[in-house]
Amino acid sequence: SGPPDDDALIEQAISLVTSLLERGWAVAGDIVAGQHVPWTVSSDAAHHRIAALWRHDHDSAVGYDVWLDPTEPGIARGEALVKREEGLVEWVSPARAALQRRGDRGASETPRPPEDPRAGSLDNAPAD
Repeated sequence: SGPPDDDALIEQAISLVTSLLERGWAVAGDIVAGQHVPWTVSSDAAHHRIAALWRHDHDSAVGYDVWLDPTEPGIARGEALVKREEGLVEWVSPARAALQRRGDRGASETPRPPEDPRAGSLDNAPAD
């Protein structure tokens, strides 16, 4: 059926970002002086901000209008998925290693809603 059009790709990107934000696996923000600075809005408000910007200006979606910082639950979920898919017993994600090197938990200390028990992978994330 051919490659997807720009609108379809933008909607897929928005869906992925929405899933990460709603599940508390990432925090939206900006990079200021080399550090991630979370936006002081809810994940729902962040999703709407990103969606509006990306739908208005497709070039924004491939740029750096938002930076996502993984949370502790997001890192843990990613590590669990890689371990399961790759059959690994021990594996430390690059995101966790970076947090350990920084000596803090960064945005991962931001309180997050309870994790959705249906969330086995991002493939079954709810659509926007």
